[in-house]
Amino acid sequence: MAQRMKDILVFGFPHSGTTILKELINRCDNAESLKTEATNFNSFKSDAEIKCIKYPFFDDTFLSEKFNEVNKIFIIRNPLYSLSSIQRRVGNLDMPMHSIKDWQFVARQWLDNQDKFICISYEGLFHSNNFFTKCLFLKLGLKFDPQIFQGYNFKYGVKESDHVAFRNNQILMPFNNMNTPDKITLSEEQQHEVMNTPEFKKIYV
Repeated sequence: MAQRMKDILVFGFPHSGTTILKELINRCDNAESLKTEATNFNSFKSDAEIKCIKYPFFDDTFLSEKFNEVNKIFIIRNPLYSLSSIQRRVGNLDMPMHSIKDWQFVARQWLDNQDKFICISYEGLFHSNNFFTKCLFLKLGLKFDPQIFQGYNFKYGVKESDHVAFRNNQILMPFNNMNTPDKITLSEEQQHEVMNTPEFKKIYV
């Protein structure tokens, strides 16, 4: 019987759930994740049975032999929400790897490589009764406990503009589906541009 792969790489477009999924995995007894973004496992100093890293974009090396023995989880999120989240955080969509065209590129990789990665959606993490998350954890050899969605030792009122403090606090908070209409801050023109991309139509229409 083949040995189960232990290492986990979580990746996807920025603000699409890579941090949430990495932290859900980190809250399991037999797993540990790196706090910082990474594309290799060299920084681990523990003996955790299952190690997890995350990278908020797509990299061609994820298709290489280097990651053959790694569980590669490619997560995608409705861009109306991921792009709005970026816009709230930095004020625009002008940063490299954070634009509508960048989302299109990542979405095309998600669509074209379903057979090479474990492809999931942010929305699926919060599906009724956590069905998809349970299935994912089973595949990864993780014991699912609904309590992992609950927070601990987090603070209220940390401003999103203070990026480091916000991110450090965010991983301690309860994880809920943030795809609600009030979270969409894109202009009507931007929304129209996003919803008329072929990638959006293939995935969300």
